[in-house]
Amino acid sequence: MKDRANKKQRNNPNRSRRVTEVEEHYANWKPLSIAVGIGVLYYCYISGLFENDLFFSHLSTLERELAFRTEMGLYYSYYKTVAEAPSLSEGINELLNDNSTEYPSTINTLQRFNLYPEVILGVIFRVIRHSLPRTCYKINRGYNQPVVESCVGVGDIHNFYVTCIFALNGLLGGLLFYVGWSLSGSMWGGSLSIIQFMYNHGESTRIMWTPPLRESFSFPFLFVQILVLVNSLKSTSFTWKHFTAVTLSTTCFMIPWQFAQFALFTQLLSLLAIYLLGYLSHYRYQAIIICQITALAINYVLQFFNSMLFSSLLFPCLLVCLAVTAIHSYLRIITNNLLRWTIQVSIVGTGTLLLKFVVSRLSGIQDDNHIFNILRSKFTDYKDFDTQLYTCAAEFDFIGWVYVGKVCLTLLLPACVFVLFDLTREYLNTFKLNSCVDNRSADQAPRYYIALQTIAFSVLAILIMRLKLFFTPTMCLLVSLLPACPFANTLTRKNRDRLLMVFLLISSLTGGYNIYRQLRVYGEYNNPNMEELILWIRDNTLERAVFAGSMSTMANIKLSTGRPIANHPHYENKDIRERTRLVYHIFARVSPTHVYNTMKGIGIDYIVVEDGFCNKETREGCKLADALALENENFQEEVAFCELVTFSTPPGFKQVFNNQNHRVLQVM
Repeated sequence: MKDRANKKQRNNPNRSRRVTEVEEHYANWKPLSIAVGIGVLYYCYISGLFENDLFFSHLSTLERELAFRTEMGLYYSYYKTVAEAPSLSEGINELLNDNSTEYPSTINTLQRFNLYPEVILGVIFRVIRHSLPRTCYKINRGYNQPVVESCVGVGDIHNFYVTCIFALNGLLGGLLFYVGWSLSGSMWGGSLSIIQFMYNHGESTRIMWTPPLRESFSFPFLFVQILVLVNSLKSTSFTWKHFTAVTLSTTCFMIPWQFAQFALFTQLLSLLAIYLLGYLSHYRYQAIIICQITALAINYVLQFFNSMLFSSLLFPCLLVCLAVTAIHSYLRIITNNLLRWTIQVSIVGTGTLLLKFVVSRLSGIQDDNHIFNILRSKFTDYKDFDTQLYTCAAEFDFIGWVYVGKVCLTLLLPACVFVLFDLTREYLNTFKLNSCVDNRSADQAPRYYIALQTIAFSVLAILIMRLKLFFTPTMCLLVSLLPACPFANTLTRKNRDRLLMVFLLISSLTGGYNIYRQLRVYGEYNNPNMEELILWIRDNTLERAVFAGSMSTMANIKLSTGRPIANHPHYENKDIRERTRLVYHIFARVSPTHVYNTMKGIGIDYIVVEDGFCNKETREGCKLADALALENENFQEEVAFCELVTFSTPPGFKQVFNNQNHRVLQVM
């Protein structure tokens, strides 16, 4: 019988292979199922936080719109345009030929504002709105305010919008677990990633407080792209499936957010580093570069040939890195690793900056100049109006020690430092000064990529605190390597599990409290002064009356009244920065005559002056009047125009509305 069984096994050599394939298939589906469950739970978590913060389900239509402040209101207005236009073609045409956002200019908003998410959601809502549940009821708001109608259910235009955003970001929670599992090859790794993400949730995302921002649509696709990239690096060969997956995920990441290019730029440099270290072959690095170039070209076409896509650092760096891989065979002649690396890094650095300079000069593109001026202002005494608008805001300052303390208390930062130290030690143990080996150990590439990507994001976060939203989630992926780091591999499984349990126990003392604090945030949106302003504008001004004022208020006026505005919060364009500088003369120490002539010159009918905005000073030298004085030494009147109008109405203006926070002056 035994001989017969052995003979049968010899006659069926594929049997063991099929069993192995089934086992691998099951092993892949198990973490995927867990990731889906985590995604659903995370969706419930962030949508619950949003509801607790604003009491969104009990707000009126106007209150919900006013809750979307600054850029959020601007982006939502375009979704509203598509969803509520008499026909879809009229709605799209209004976006393509918009003359109410930057009056009197007509702009293509799909080219300027990364609005494809709003277009897609608006189209879907138009198609299925009548089949979606919606219930309306009356709300007694108190505070001597009138009763309003409020609607719940995804059939409501606002609820549909935020529900789709939270559903998309639920994907992020599941992805963090799945990418962590893929990197480490263990459930421990995936669990550590999502647990640390939740423990440091307030430092990782703003989705629960500001859903309409561009990052809310883009960020989940960054981790889709990282997952695809990790699997591509782990694969024995880079096939057309990998090429398609990397290209599409990169495209989806870039389309919703203009700042996605900075993340991809750091990714390109991180991959360059593991290519130089010998963990990535030049053929595969070339393929990934071509994927990014293809994605950039697709975005360029979809965004109606947006010039900023080719004026950033990403495009010239892609070309230079591609050139470096093309001369790979010549560089192999240099056997000294340090010398070869120095030459390659010098070529990439110098070539990128020179090509960036040439492209900007030849094309005349200056839209991203303010970004480099912000970096310049951080290391020199350089100041101008644009840099002050950014650097006076806390989120654009250097990262503070408070953040460092928070991520240390949850043990996230110490764990990442340990993993980085262990990976460095592992590499140095096998380092050879004179070697031309192309590929040291390709299966280690994903681990070193995540490590280097975390370091790259840390640099961005240190320079601009807002970019900690890149850094913290990537640290959560890096910590997934804790069970698989070289030191852990020297331990028995039992001892390794014990150490990880102790790590989680200690980190949960602070992390659990962080979750508790978020869950205890309860509030209710109520802004009667802003509501009074919007209702007055609706009832007392012509539909084509043009407004100007602070960028944040203009977004709400456009959204809730439909009136044309002269400036808005999207500051990534040279022309709108110049327009905003002119409008903000109402906050400068200039004469009323100067303000009148300026407003007349750009066709303004009404200016909105906010008392709190006029005197706001987050730190010394950060008043708007001080920032504007940097642009013109003649702006040296005794008081700013916005302060002057609190006492009297200058000639040429007529005060037509006034409440505790806002004054509306008609330009006569």
